[in-house]
Amino acid sequence: MESEQNSEEESFSVTFLVSNDLHSQHVPFDTDAGPNLGGTARRATYLSEQRRKHGNVVVLDVGDAFLGSDYFTFFDGEVEMKLFDALGYEAMAVGNHDFDQGGLSNLLKQSAHSPNTTLLCANLRKKSNFEMVFQPFKLINANGIKIAVVGLFGMDAWNVTPREYKEDLLYENLEEAAVRVCKHLEENSKPDIYVCLSHTGVHRGDRDLAQLGLFDIIFSGHDHGRNIEDWEFINNKRKNGFGGTLLHPGNWGGRAMAKLKIRINKNSRDELTVITKCTDIIDSSYEDDQSVVEFLEYYKDKYMHIAEEHLAVCHHENMTKDHLKNNYRLQASHPLSEYICNALRSFFSPPADIGMVNLGGIRDGMSKGAVTWSTVNRIWPFNDELHLCEIPGKSLRQIAERNANRMMMSQGSGMVYHFSGLEIEYIEDEKKGILVGRMEVNGEVLKSEQTYRVSMTRFLIENDMIEISDTPEYDPHNTHVKNLRDLLILHTRNCQEIGGKGLI
Repeated sequence: MESEQNSEEESFSVTFLVSNDLHSQHVPFDTDAGPNLGGTARRATYLSEQRRKHGNVVVLDVGDAFLGSDYFTFFDGEVEMKLFDALGYEAMAVGNHDFDQGGLSNLLKQSAHSPNTTLLCANLRKKSNFEMVFQPFKLINANGIKIAVVGLFGMDAWNVTPREYKEDLLYENLEEAAVRVCKHLEENSKPDIYVCLSHTGVHRGDRDLAQLGLFDIIFSGHDHGRNIEDWEFINNKRKNGFGGTLLHPGNWGGRAMAKLKIRINKNSRDELTVITKCTDIIDSSYEDDQSVVEFLEYYKDKYMHIAEEHLAVCHHENMTKDHLKNNYRLQASHPLSEYICNALRSFFSPPADIGMVNLGGIRDGMSKGAVTWSTVNRIWPFNDELHLCEIPGKSLRQIAERNANRMMMSQGSGMVYHFSGLEIEYIEDEKKGILVGRMEVNGEVLKSEQTYRVSMTRFLIENDMIEISDTPEYDPHNTHVKNLRDLLILHTRNCQEIGGKGLI
């Protein structure tokens, strides 16, 4: 329960409300944490209620607002940034997917739709002149409380940003940038509260960042926690009243928001007291804000003639993203990933021996019933170019061994590969972990010195350093198809039926 404060105490308290990894999810959806969660119209109502209740409120986001629904596919981030403006977001850390569909130029263009939402990143610089690409921090005066909000971009986020979007950028070590910026703030501004929006992930560096004791609060993004997770406390003996850093692990899709209410001692501003810290679920108890509903309907009407096109019927029960996430370990394929890999193989003439996909690219699945253009766009919303590579058998075994190591990691399935045309026997050993056994290509034992034609996206070649011996000449079946999303739409339309009597 929240403590009741008198008016004098309330004047020196502030409430932070923070989202992360919204991924253009404006409509409620079923999640691992429960059905019918999220929705921007509900979030607008939630924020209005919190402002009425607490008064002194700061609303922030930890990045990856872009990519994940038709709204972004058709409007490149215009919808997301206009909604940030309407909902009163003060700042947003830049995430890797905020570079999608046009890179830095598109991100800066779309940010003009929300002039009061400052894009923050303290560790990305321009190659040409070493200047900062974005503002490293924002100083917010919240009714007399001076708050420094710093944005950081994690190494994993940098690694998975497509090369074409970062060719003109330089990455600075996250912890070194944090030390530099906090030193500058202490010498020049002396904030009452240090807040970090870190698009890094609790499993990918944010706990280490918290150990430095630079920040009172770190809001983490990028990890996409499956459950509604609550706050962590990192004891680093920081002199702030509670002796450490409060770390929120983040959520995704707008299904919940981190909330933290802090009171400052007027006589000793380095004494902070936590009044409330929780994670508020955005569910149907919050009514839709009708102005947001009308705004989204206006944009939806512009693309629905494309998005509602009927492509096929799915008869398969296990093509959902949840089923994939629960059944990817010790497997080289899954009905959902096989559907994508088969499309990759079929693009080339003759068809590739193997289709290969990273599971992190699969953003949604399909349920039994009608499959529309929008269904496929949600499954793979990226503009990834298609490539045919020749890979030796010994390199395919190395890829399988890398896969086995990733299956044991806590981050989940993001950079685990699945295949069609390649069968891999994974063996779980109590002492040695996951081992790679027999491997077959289309029913024949894998040969180390033989090269195989493998179809994949450019992302895997550039961002995961897949070693290839050659990129052969090839004839695509359809020269109008330029990326995997368009190929999946064509493949699905041609299949007409998926699973059951039809094809995967």
